[in-house]
Amino acid sequence: LEKPYYLEYLIEDGHRIQVSAVLDGIVTVDSSDFRIPRVRLRIGSPQFDNTNYVGSRTGYSGRYGASFPLDNDYSTLRRSFWLSTDQAYKSALEAISRKHAALKNVSITEELPDFSTAKQARMVLDWKPVKLDPQLWVPRIKAISSVFMRFPELRDPTVEFMALDGTRRFVTSEGGELRVPEQETELKMQTAAQSKDGMTVRDSVVFNCLGFDGLPSDADLKRAAEELATTVTTLAAAPRAEDYNGPVLFEGNAAAQLIAELLGHNLALSRKPVTERDGSGGAAASELEGRMG
Repeated sequence: LEKPYYLEYLIEDGHRIQVSAVLDGIVTVDSSDFRIPRVRLRIGSPQFDNTNYVGSRTGYSGRYGASFPLDNDYSTLRRSFWLSTDQAYKSALEAISRKHAALKNVSITEELPDFSTAKQARMVLDWKPVKLDPQLWVPRIKAISSVFMRFPELRDPTVEFMALDGTRRFVTSEGGELRVPEQETELKMQTAAQSKDGMTVRDSVVFNCLGFDGLPSDADLKRAAEELATTVTTLAAAPRAEDYNGPVLFEGNAAAQLIAELLGHNLALSRKPVTERDGSGGAAASELEGRMG
């Protein structure tokens, strides 16, 4: 059996709260802890290993098992990581065997290494857990949601709040080590309406911040809810635009996004994985591939 030459462990754990409301009523209040592991294992060599292959359900990483222990018990965590590593290794063995078999029927014009070594980073930051209480946000979310009560034309106006306090731990067999806190807050408002011709129009607004005190004030959030409701109501009442065939001028963020979609993706080619039928393996194809000039 081939031995692993690279191994990495990633675990994300923390606490999340969620509060959501529709019109003037709270529909969700949730508080939960989570711990999500990921194991990546490579066998073979950096030149040729079990990765970059599509053709079976096997791979070189995964989240094994339906759950991962939340208790910080060393023996329990060690056993869970061992079982995940064992399954990752068995999957890697099958994947590299299938990859060898697939290459017998595939012509390779350029052999590229599957893995490249790099200087290992070490960054261990302090993390002090914060107690998050969803009940503190219930009256605030309800008050923001109540703004939509003044707009009866709207359909399912929703306000969703989420706060996350956690950390990401990462170690590799080459000496890399990371511990990075993850503290973020998000508030999203969305709604829709129906125009006279039956078309559904919708819009949304999202506020994100790192930490727990970067959201706008409640007054500004209510103002944003009112602007959103006014925009969707106006769109629903607007007459249908006439058919048009001609040039369109894109400005600001829209211009940059257009260039990125039409040109950027076509210039950033993804390496095609090895497949059993010499296909693309799900890799994005470029409209410029094979073209000159």
